[in-house]
Amino acid sequence: MITVSIEGLDKIKKALDPSEFKDRVDSGLWESSEVLMNTVKGNMPDISGFGSKGIPVDTGRLKGSVDRRRIQMMAAEVYAGTNYSKFVHDGTKRMAGRPFFEWALQDYGALKKMEKVLIEHVGSGLRLRVV
Repeated sequence: MITVSIEGLDKIKKALDPSEFKDRVDSGLWESSEVLMNTVKGNMPDISGFGSKGIPVDTGRLKGSVDRRRIQMMAAEVYAGTNYSKFVHDGTKRMAGRPFFEWALQDYGALKKMEKVLIEHVGSGLRLRVV
């Protein structure tokens, strides 16, 4: 599992009404989760094997299962919904991982795009970081 933390929210929270702050962060996170989902599903190359960075595709089931959901207020999750996605992403003792979510965030620009979306919703002074 990959967690993306938001730095700088505490300063913005002081300047906004509490309910407006929650609504802005919640809508920004929801739209940001769509950015990551669309990067994995549409902007990353399909790969087979271990030679390059992209989303591993054999039948297309893994790529097609990438979706998002709200976990709670101000929290969203992007996930791959197959029973084997964790093993492909994280690897096993016999197979190296192919961390396609990390690649989407760091190598295919999703993290910067997500940060831009959050800044548009909440305000400047934010920074996203993969934890």
